[in-house]
Amino acid sequence: MRYLKLPIAVVCMGLIGLGGLEIYDYFQEIALLKAAKGGRLEEVRALLEKGVDVNVIPNNDYGDAALMRAAFKGHVEVVKTLLEAGAEVDIRSDRGMTPLMPAAQIGHVEIVEILLEAGADANARSDIGWSALMAAAGAGHVQVVQLLLRVGADANVVSGREYLDMRGKAKRGSSALLTAVERGHVDVVRALLEAGADAHIEGLNGMTPLKRAREHDQSELVALLQAFGAEQ
Repeated sequence: MRYLKLPIAVVCMGLIGLGGLEIYDYFQEIALLKAAKGGRLEEVRALLEKGVDVNVIPNNDYGDAALMRAAFKGHVEVVKTLLEAGAEVDIRSDRGMTPLMPAAQIGHVEIVEILLEAGADANARSDIGWSALMAAAGAGHVQVVQLLLRVGADANVVSGREYLDMRGKAKRGSSALLTAVERGHVDVVRALLEAGADAHIEGLNGMTPLKRAREHDQSELVALLQAFGAEQ
């Protein structure tokens, strides 16, 4: 893996006919990143056959490698091709995210399965302590949640830093269960509880699932949590 950054000096050299090889490599790597994101399988294969680094990371605000981009966009065959070419299954973005996290958040079940079969860490956490299970639970993807739980994803991890929710509101520490309760995903809440999620788990601000369900007037969730022993 290496970061993709073309120095200004080299760009200037390229403009006057020098540094051509590095200029060429740079644009080939950019092409791979774009092809992976766009799902252009034959282009991805052609670039890999030319020896383009499958794990190159762009030097931008996100640092998303080709596998991250393909996983996020749901391009199954591209994901398979990149992995076969040696892509690091848990390659990190600048935010500490792995490809499994966006795939789980979007609900790409097949890609989640492929990444897990390739050895992806179901308990990897981003820089803010977010996990693939939290992402899937928050988005309401019960099938992905169940899949992650079956391979040992920890249902009781609490994110350790302030983060912004989907509405851009700052929150302090959450868990898969707390997030699913807040967003009203009854099937996800049930799956987490049945898998052993702590019905009393607290976020870093002291919020519990039952308090959050009552705060959002979620009577069905209140009853469900109480059925699993939640008292406060």
